[in-house]
Amino acid sequence: NSTMAIMEDAGGSIWVGAWGGGIAVFDENDDFTILNTIDTDGSVWLRSSTRDDTTTVSTPTELRPILSPVSASQYYSVVTDILLDQNTQSIWIMTSAASSNRSLLRYRGTEFNQDTFNNANWESYSNPFGVREWFEMTVDVFGDFWLASSYDIGSIGVAQARLGENNAFATASFTESANNLKSNATSSIAADGDGYVWVGTRSGLSAILGGIVFDFRDTYQPLGFQINDIFVDPENNKWFATDRGVSILKGSGSPFDENSWIHIIPQNSSVDADIVSSRKNLFIENLPSENIHSVTLDPQSGDVYLGSDAGIAIVKSNPFSSPFENFDLTKAGPNPFILNGRNNTPF
Repeated sequence: NSTMAIMEDAGGSIWVGAWGGGIAVFDENDDFTILNTIDTDGSVWLRSSTRDDTTTVSTPTELRPILSPVSASQYYSVVTDILLDQNTQSIWIMTSAASSNRSLLRYRGTEFNQDTFNNANWESYSNPFGVREWFEMTVDVFGDFWLASSYDIGSIGVAQARLGENNAFATASFTESANNLKSNATSSIAADGDGYVWVGTRSGLSAILGGIVFDFRDTYQPLGFQINDIFVDPENNKWFATDRGVSILKGSGSPFDENSWIHIIPQNSSVDADIVSSRKNLFIENLPSENIHSVTLDPQSGDVYLGSDAGIAIVKSNPFSSPFENFDLTKAGPNPFILNGRNNTPF
C-alpha cells in the first residue's frame, strides 16, 4: 500500500495513512496498532537497523467499524490525510471514496491511548457537497477547515468547512469556473499564519483569503505549475514542491514582489534557459530530481527534507529556520580556545 499521510500526535505516536490499508499507529517503542476493516489476521514484514522479521497483526475488534471501506471492496480503505488539531483537541482523518459517504472522521483526543478504542470518542461527517474523493485538508488561523479534492478533475476544487451547532458543518465551495481557482484538480493545501489558504493545483498556485481567490502569474509564482505539496514553516515561509523543483515564498515578503521568491532546481533541470537566466534568486543545486513530491522541516536542526521520485534531498543550514531553543547541536570554535594570558578575550 502507498503511504499517503504521516502525522505525529501529542503523545509521540506516529499515525501512517495508506492507500488501501487504512492506518497504522506506531508508538515510541515501534510497536504498532492497525486500523482497517479487515477481520482476519495478516502478516507484516518489519525491517530496520535492529529488526528484520515478519509478525502477525490484526485490527482490534473495537476499531474495525471506524474506517469506511470503498464500495468495491469491504477490506480496502483509503486514508489520504491525518491532521492534529489542537484547537478542537482532536485528530481528523480524511478518507477517499468511502462507501458510507462520510469521508471525514474525528477522534476526540490528541494522542493514541486507551480512549482510542472507545467508539464513543469517534465521529464521522457527511461529505461536503457530496464529493467523495477529498485528498488533503488544513485548518486556518480562524479555525475553519479547508478540504482539497483529489487529482481527478471534479466540479469542486476546494471546500471551506466550519463546525457549527451540534458539530454540523457549514460549507462554502471554490471552483475554477466560479471563483477563478487555477484548477479544480487540487493536489495540496496549507494555511499560513496570516490567514491565507494556499491551494496547489495541476495548473498552478492560488491563495484564498476572506472569500477572495488570488491568482499568481509570471514571476510571482513557483517555477513548476504542478504543485505537489505545500509546507508552511514556523517562520511563515511557504515551501512549494513542484514538478520543476522547489520554490520558497518568504514569510516577510509580499507574494507580488519577485524578490520574495526563491527557487531551487537541479542541474539537469528542464526549465527553459531563458526563464532560468531571468528569474531572481534562482539556485541550481544537487537535487536528485526536479519532481519534488513533499517538503518537511526538522525543527531541532533546521534542516529541510525534500522527497522526490529519485530519493531525498536535505537543505542544510536552512536560512529560514526558527531561532533554536535547544543548543545541544551547537558547535563552538575555535577549539581549543587559547586565552594567551588575557582575561578579557571574548568568546
